Amino acid sequence: MLLQLAVFDLDMCVWKPEMYQLNGPPILTPISKFEPKKKRKQSRNQIRQNQRTLSPTIQKGQTVTDRTGTEPITIFEGASYALRQLQQMENVQTAIASSTDEPSWALQCLKWFVLEEEFSNNN
Repeated sequence: MLLQLAVFDLDMCVWKPEMYQLNGPPILTPISKFEPKKKRKQSRNQIRQNQRTLSPTIQKGQTVTDRTGTEPITIFEGASYALRQLQQMENVQTAIASSTDEPSWALQCLKWFVLEEEFSNNN
C-alpha cells in the first residue's frame, strides 16, 4: 500500500520549545541575532548540507522566536527532512494533530517554517 497521509504532532516532535513555553506569540527575528560572535570555517559540503535543511524563512535571514525575540523556535532536523520529502511526493496529504494550548501560534509557526499549502487549516 502506498503512503497517502502523513500526520505530524508539533510540540517536541516537529519543533522545540512547546508553544506553552513561549513568552507570547511568535514573531520573525533576524537570524544574525543568534549567530556566534566568531564564525568558524565550514567546508563547502557542510554549508550545502545546512542550506538544504533550513526553512525558507531562515533562508531569507529571519528565524521564528517568541515575542521578545530571545527564544528561537527550532525545527528538528529529521522533521525538516521529512516535511521536505513529503512536499516532493505526489498524492500524499500532510496533516497535523496537536494538543497545543496555543493553536493560533502553532499555525503561524507552520506558515513561516513550511509552505502554507502543505497543511490544511481544519481545527
